[in-house]
Amino acid sequence: MQVSLPYLAILNYVTAIASKDPDACEVQFVLAISHGVLSDERPDVVFKSGRHRLGESR
Repeated sequence: MQVSLPYLAILNYVTAIASKDPDACEVQFVLAISHGVLSDERPDVVFKSGRHRLGESR
């Protein structure tokens, strides 16, 4: 389980966005490095979070 403040801040942000969708039941996020808007290269994934179930209190 990730408990660092940066991880929890990002998780809080994506959870708040996903909670607006009544059909959403889980969240997961990826941190990636882009090679630029015009690049044909795919972004490099730096970190992929675990899946987190959305709470019942929504």
